[in-house]
Amino acid sequence: LDPKEERALELAAALGVTVTPEEWRDACHIGGAWASHRLVDALLGAGLAEPDPDGPESGWSFVHVWLRESLLRRAEEAGRLGDHHRACAAMLSARPRRGAALELRLGRHLAAVGDHEACLAPLARGAWGCVIDSEYLEAENALAERDRAVEALELPLEDPRRGEGALMRARVARRLGDHAACARYAILAERSARAAGGGVRLSQALRERARVADHVGDRRVALRLLAEAESVADAAGDELAVAWCRRDRARELLAEGQLAEAEALFGVAATVFERASEVFGLGNCLEGLATARSLAGDSAECLALCGLAEEAYHQSMQVQEIAHSLVGLGTLAALCGRHEEALGLFERALDRLRAIGSAATDEARLGLARALAARGRVKAAERMMTELAEEHRAAGRPGWWARAEAERARLAAERAKFDEVQDALVSCAEGLNAVHLNDVAVSAAASRVAELGRAAGDAAVVALAARIAEVTSAE
Repeated sequence: LDPKEERALELAAALGVTVTPEEWRDACHIGGAWASHRLVDALLGAGLAEPDPDGPESGWSFVHVWLRESLLRRAEEAGRLGDHHRACAAMLSARPRRGAALELRLGRHLAAVGDHEACLAPLARGAWGCVIDSEYLEAENALAERDRAVEALELPLEDPRRGEGALMRARVARRLGDHAACARYAILAERSARAAGGGVRLSQALRERARVADHVGDRRVALRLLAEAESVADAAGDELAVAWCRRDRARELLAEGQLAEAEALFGVAATVFERASEVFGLGNCLEGLATARSLAGDSAECLALCGLAEEAYHQSMQVQEIAHSLVGLGTLAALCGRHEEALGLFERALDRLRAIGSAATDEARLGLARALAARGRVKAAERMMTELAEEHRAAGRPGWWARAEAERARLAAERAKFDEVQDALVSCAEGLNAVHLNDVAVSAAASRVAELGRAAGDAAVVALAARIAEVTSAE
């Protein structure tokens, strides 16, 4: 081979397993190599490369991992690999439109030559693009690479680039279900933001900590953190950040049964979301308002709000990940008494959440169990709640543990299986002993169990259920 063709082959290996002709040619032009048609034809003819389904003019891939690795090793031993990575980075930097995948490639080429300063921004942009595309593991890998660059630069705590990475890692960890890691990174992001003087990133870090507290079941801590997060966002003049804090606070208050305050917060947040065309946030708030009206016994207003919320969620599904909108639509269908539709929506949501690797399945599983029960499949619903309770009990999350057991107790009581009811109530009480939880759903489920136990003459069930209803009521 011509020396320039040898360098071109090494550059192709540096670009990746799959090679796009335009990128290869441009990188070779920058790197002083020659991307010849003869070289591609020779690779294809020898079975060392395979063409893109649309033909080699659209791209080709290395067939054998060993060939690409040997080319990279040869370039490294000859002292050329760094130049190849720089040529690839320069070529990618010149691209007019850079999505998440391209940003990650750019960041990794820069990191490969030790340009830690330059790699931070593209790795951050690429990682966040992966989060938006629900590619959480790829985002986690990119952020881990970015952290190594941060450590190599020895950035101080107050440097916003350190805090930015910690905040993104907290968000990714939460989506992957690693709440311990989420808490750890959120605290680091909070410390970094405080060292830098506060601002919106501090508000975002506090919100992440509040979400962890909510997941564990510590609503008092969640509300305290959210109040501070809202205050910080307001001081920073970020209206949208304030609205997200208010949405989160409203959800906590709604779960406690504090309807008036929750509705007020949902209302002001919805106004901001509508003005900003943030349709998912708008759907959340309208769903919250509909739920509040249902709890208040105002069925006409509940139905009207459900219609508006459904419209917002359908719009959201056109522009972002559909899984959480499907959960919202399932909740709305259940509120309207359309239980068969709700069942289908929750099943679709769970399928999608599992497909994207998200661990945020609790609401969908609870909704699906209730929809199954409403359609007469009570035993299946009970099994789901047993599994959910066991998972959260094992993970040390007493809030969801107690919620699932309260629902299981209600389902068993509807079947007059009071030995199972007693078992579920005892487990629910154990969860509640570990956390202070005002929860209107737990209280309502326990009240229903007490009512059914009273009709069956089971004094022990009545006493325990009534006590659970009392301690979880916000009144």
